[in-house]
Amino acid sequence: MTKKPFDHYPRTALILLCLASAALIVVAFTDRGDMTSATLVLVGFASFFAGLFVISFHKTNPVSREIASLLPVHGSIAFARLCSDLGVQGNAYFIPTRSTVPEEIIQYNPVSAYQPVEIDSNYSFYLQGEQNGIVSRPAGYYLYNKLCQDDALRILQEEKAIFATIKEVAENVLSFADHAEARRAGDDIIVELRDYQLFSGCGMVREESPKCCTMAPCPSCSLIGCILSRGLNQTVEMKSITTDPATRGITLVLSPVA
Repeated sequence: MTKKPFDHYPRTALILLCLASAALIVVAFTDRGDMTSATLVLVGFASFFAGLFVISFHKTNPVSREIASLLPVHGSIAFARLCSDLGVQGNAYFIPTRSTVPEEIIQYNPVSAYQPVEIDSNYSFYLQGEQNGIVSRPAGYYLYNKLCQDDALRILQEEKAIFATIKEVAENVLSFADHAEARRAGDDIIVELRDYQLFSGCGMVREESPKCCTMAPCPSCSLIGCILSRGLNQTVEMKSITTDPATRGITLVLSPVA
């Protein structure tokens, strides 16, 4: 595992140090000795010391993104294997609950084709006529809950606002993607994440089976399902997830269920 030079320094500090160097180089080569040169010298030294100040108080992240990306791998694979061993083949469905269930959002994996269900208990197995499946908390539920309780996340029930929330959470609040975009495509909703910071873990999960991603979405993808489910106030299926190694990007296709 190799790191690029200066990766552990904050970008702001590097910009300030480069600015200082540029200002002092200009003064040295022009040698005008006037007020402009004096101003550039002051700017150069001020930028230099500001850069040193930023570096001195910067805390480096002790966990690399490659290591962090491995943390959810086992959970996704293990849950998908469990579902498969029990004969459950359905994708993950994110269901906003009513007052009868403590969780605001639950994940439901049907045995086969999905039919609308009313979850009224905390049991892990849903047995109601011919509609059977597994009930669980989404992997991203705790992230979702923290954002709502500690970071005052408010999800408006308007599609454009929901898409803006996904972009803000992915790019700025949790910063797990350099670029995020959510859009409507017919009956589906497409969410694209480019330069996904935990992309290495995605590859390991998909080596086991791409089906793991839709049956047992990782916390990041599951969080997006939670936000959509709560915002739209309806069940949302994790329909497909594809990856692009060239851009370290992932594309989620989610489908609201009437």
